[in-house]
Amino acid sequence: MAAARETIRIDPTPGYVFRPAVLPVIEPDPSYRASRPISIVPDSSYRPPSLHAAAAAEPGLVRNVRARWCPVCHSPESDIRETETADGPKWICDVCGHRW
Repeated sequence: MAAARETIRIDPTPGYVFRPAVLPVIEPDPSYRASRPISIVPDSSYRPPSLHAAAAAEPGLVRNVRARWCPVCHSPESDIRETETADGPKWICDVCGHRW
């Protein structure tokens, strides 16, 4: 035999006000001085994601350079490969043979 259901009414607490959490603000300390000079050393195991990124004029910047499609036949990036030439890296479309 199923038990009878009873409806319960929950009244809010009088005077309760919801206050969202206040996140702390982090501000730099203008009087901070490093104990020794800070130098950024490049990671020797880093390999650029593409030949174009490796040949970038500013090697300190991480550049994820990829060809998304061929500008001639609009083939997707799966049909495009990179090759190194005397003029620098070039994209080659395997569908139409366009090089850029």
